[in-house]
Amino acid sequence: IHTVLETFYRTWQEQGHQEVTEEQLDDAAALLYETAVIELEEFDAPGTPFHNRYMSALFDGLGDDPAGPGDPDGPPGLFRRFLEMETNLAATPARPVALEGHVGLNSRASDAPVLSESPVSLPGTTATLHGKIDRLDATPDNELVAYDYKTGSTPSEDDTLDGYAFQLPVYLLLAESASGSDPVGGSYYQVNPGESLSVHSGTIGAKEDAAHRTKRSAKLLRY
Repeated sequence: IHTVLETFYRTWQEQGHQEVTEEQLDDAAALLYETAVIELEEFDAPGTPFHNRYMSALFDGLGDDPAGPGDPDGPPGLFRRFLEMETNLAATPARPVALEGHVGLNSRASDAPVLSESPVSLPGTTATLHGKIDRLDATPDNELVAYDYKTGSTPSEDDTLDGYAFQLPVYLLLAESASGSDPVGGSYYQVNPGESLSVHSGTIGAKEDAAHRTKRSAKLLRY
């Protein structure tokens, strides 16, 4: 699922788009359908009950081919709901700017965005960090919001702020050090086919604006 979403958005932007708007929803659905079919082909095991249920949970309501995966007239599956969530986010200031951005990694993938070739020093220590950031969005003022796509359970905001979960702070430290821009928030983008899709799981950001992505005019502030 991570690869499908990242490949979709990278291709979408290569075609000259930025975010996904209501007016572009049909075109985005067609591209996501095509991308998902290609990326998931290696996992194809038609005829098994698990396969059929899983493909329905992903593809329902997305494509228009009755012979393809999913039911075009079924209730929206994960991919369709993802696009609908993206149209909601299009009304906010931040836009996707890096998908699976690499920091301090020697990537051989020609399309992998390299935010920095050097690892990041961990403040107050001799340790360094390197890794991949699932998704970075930026506001017009170049403030950064980091997302970690999660198909499983997600840590809570308290888990992060109390020091029990490190992924979002590490993403933001990598992004800040690699770009020089100000990180203002992050959350887990929950994309579990069997659960409600959520872009606000475990949000860290300004206290008065924890759901920062839902307010177009709100100033994004560091916690």
